[in-house]
Amino acid sequence: MMLIHQGENSLYDVSIRIVDLEKFESIELKTLSDVREAETVINIGNLVPNMAQVLGGWQLPDTDMKRYNIFIAARNGIVTQLMRLKRVNGRWVGATRVEKESTGKLEVLYEKVESQFPRDKNGNIQW
Repeated sequence: MMLIHQGENSLYDVSIRIVDLEKFESIELKTLSDVREAETVINIGNLVPNMAQVLGGWQLPDTDMKRYNIFIAARNGIVTQLMRLKRVNGRWVGATRVEKESTGKLEVLYEKVESQFPRDKNGNIQW
């Protein structure tokens, strides 16, 4: 797993919260610690433009689909990365999108979809 900063400005006090949506949807939410079962929090610190930082390995489960919502927070705001992974012909393929809410509207900052990633009948990704 790697974090790549593609913006033009330095980021300070960066932290990442990765939510495993399958785990989140399967647990019975009674306490805050129940929510923590479905998430991983990583404190990064500061990032300069074009900096890449290796965060470590990430084990994908023995399933055909995995969905993560990744919340990246810094002093100047929060962006959300939607990561969708599917196994196609025995190989993981992915789609990812980075969004930021600005003045009440959702702005897509980055999107990358592998050509083999499955789409719905209208050719859309199910984010």
